[in-house]
Amino acid sequence: MIGGLIVRVAGLAFTLVQIALVLRLILPYVVPVPEPFRPFVRPLIRFTNQLIAPFRPIAEPFDLDAIVEIPQPMDAIVAAYLDQVDLAVVVAMVGWAIAGALLTLLLRIVFRVR
Repeated sequence: MIGGLIVRVAGLAFTLVQIALVLRLILPYVVPVPEPFRPFVRPLIRFTNQLIAPFRPIAEPFDLDAIVEIPQPMDAIVAAYLDQVDLAVVVAMVGWAIAGALLTLLLRIVFRVR
């Protein structure tokens, strides 16, 4: 009973990690950021920077701090980002998906959850 709950909570945590990384990946395409969402952008970038940190040796992430600071459309930032996908975010998404799958599998084995 408690094992199933632990497996579900772990799965939910890794799902939230994936959602945060997807939001970071699409954030530069939503320029300018709507006013109600601006307070959430900086914490999202800080949080996802921590998620991307283990994968920095593989790919360097884009600096997205300017997205919140400049209120007008940022043609230079958007143009640089739209030409390529932030590879560090994609690598982190794959890495965290693998980690989540392995942890969920391990928890299912340990707690004998079906």
